Amino acid sequence: MRLRRIPTFISNDLDELIEQSLESNRLNKVFAALSDDQQKTLRLFFIEGYTFDEIAGKFGPVASNVKHHYFRGLERLRKELFGGQLPGERAI
Repeated sequence: MRLRRIPTFISNDLDELIEQSLESNRLNKVFAALSDDQQKTLRLFFIEGYTFDEIAGKFGPVASNVKHHYFRGLERLRKELFGGQLPGERAI
């Protein structure tokens, strides 16, 4: 029986899909470890496009609490995903 070689462009695409899947799975696990308030805040901000004031209106807490959940959630994601260091020279 003769084995067929997978063309390079398919192999590269497959490798990229596997890599993306693994990273997505890792992100989902880290995201699931955040508090409920952090998850809600990050979802509403990044996915739904709400501002801090709008999120505060939905949640009930003041905007400063929403910002706290936002920044603490991002910090935890950064530490878990990048080991405390961001790629590149600086963070925005």
